[in-house]
Amino acid sequence: MRRNLFLYATTFICGMAVMAVELSASRLMAPYYGSSMITWTVLIGLVMVALSLGNFLGGRLADRPGTEENLFAMIWTASVWIALIPLAGRYVITASFFLLALVFPESLLLAGVVFSCLAIFAVPCVLLGAATPCLVKLCLPDLDRTGRVAGELYALSTVGSIVGTFVPTFLTIPTIGTARTFLLFALLLNLVADVHYVRRAVQLKRRAAVTLLIVALLAGPLPTSFAFWKTTLYEGESVYNYLQVTATEGGGRALSTHVEIGHQSVFYPDHQVSGSYWEYALAAPLMRPKAASDTAWDGLILGFGAGTFARQARYFLPGAHLTGVEIDGGILALAGQFFGVTPDDARVVEDDARAFLRRPDTRRYDVVFLDAFQDITVPFHLSTREFFGEVADRLATDGVLVVNVNLRFQGKDGLLEHLAQTIRGVLPAVYRFDIPGGLNSLVFAPRSPQAWEAFTRQATAWPDRHPLAPLLREVRDLAVPVGPGPLQLTDEVAPVEFLSQEILDALVRDGLREMLVRAFEAARDL
Repeated sequence: MRRNLFLYATTFICGMAVMAVELSASRLMAPYYGSSMITWTVLIGLVMVALSLGNFLGGRLADRPGTEENLFAMIWTASVWIALIPLAGRYVITASFFLLALVFPESLLLAGVVFSCLAIFAVPCVLLGAATPCLVKLCLPDLDRTGRVAGELYALSTVGSIVGTFVPTFLTIPTIGTARTFLLFALLLNLVADVHYVRRAVQLKRRAAVTLLIVALLAGPLPTSFAFWKTTLYEGESVYNYLQVTATEGGGRALSTHVEIGHQSVFYPDHQVSGSYWEYALAAPLMRPKAASDTAWDGLILGFGAGTFARQARYFLPGAHLTGVEIDGGILALAGQFFGVTPDDARVVEDDARAFLRRPDTRRYDVVFLDAFQDITVPFHLSTREFFGEVADRLATDGVLVVNVNLRFQGKDGLLEHLAQTIRGVLPAVYRFDIPGGLNSLVFAPRSPQAWEAFTRQATAWPDRHPLAPLLREVRDLAVPVGPGPLQLTDEVAPVEFLSQEILDALVRDGLREMLVRAFEAARDL
């Protein structure tokens, strides 16, 4: 009876460890490859392949002599492999960038995710998958109870997988991080194997030394930096994102959710105008027919980030009364710590943008600025006709929607065109403005038919010495109207990840090229 209880506990822990490894794997890869539906699909699919292969091989192994010894040897090996992932995984992923960029230049992200899954995570998943058939055989008292025992074991494994799904997401990753989550579940598997070896009195010193080493790694300092080749002011993880804060020229700071690509927020100590999209977006309040630079206006920022737009808006357009919505509480904590955001800048709400719009207390706004991203892709539920209909319901009669799109596609059917035509199907006018010298574009969608004429007057009359004057006139001169079209994103069909795939590959290649240039410059200076 005790033996079966131990085997049942082993089944539970193996099932828990599989899901914990899978979820932790997504967080280990996210700073490099993102966490889009494509990344998750590849990860889940390859883990399932590894488990299936393990089940197949484990069934063959279970019919051979020495099933119990083979079982715990596999569990012990899987525990050691998982313990090595936080020590070597990020270096393997980074190094693979260079090789894969040469071999698969047009599909680097997809190739990178596949390679990382196979090289880092496949082996422990095969080993843990092979454990199940061995456990079934060891727990069978006789053939008459085969169905009952198999059902109990698979149920326990599934319950373990459920626990292994929730514990990393809501407990260990936010509190102790991805690296220690790997080590924690490696330790659990190692202890299971140790119980077996203590009973058998086999290689106790060696097994105990490995266990103590894992405990030491779990308790001691770890090289947890994902961007280990650069200097950062902060690196951490929230429930939703990898978070990195770096210093910029002139005493500024930048927030990124990727190790090398893009900035989600930037802090300018003296409110310098950088020519970035959040300053061009300040044209939106001036598209209201009766607006002026000091006119009071209510703004809603969907995707508040670390507050760059709010700080610049309050400084350059002092009539702003802003509400910010940000789903990631970790980013909001950094906004006050590193980016100078105060309660005077905006009323900030921690919530999903679409859920916030459905709150009964949500009022109408003069300007709605959509600047929300999952990695560097617009979340699909914030890109659809139905969503923009909900936004339109919250706009004032002369209100303006402005959307930042940071993946400008060169073809006619890219994400930008899909978003612009989708918005045009909801609001009466849409203007596209491509930020000079960058990949971002802004989509302005005013409700008033006099909006563009009013803005043209404002931009022309704006004082020449004002820092925003050149930007406003660029919007006036370069923005182009977007007419109705067939490219519509809906809640039913919104393939934003696939629309973004080509430009995502290009961004990664550019980031890799920049890393190589810096590496060569650093080597030359040695």
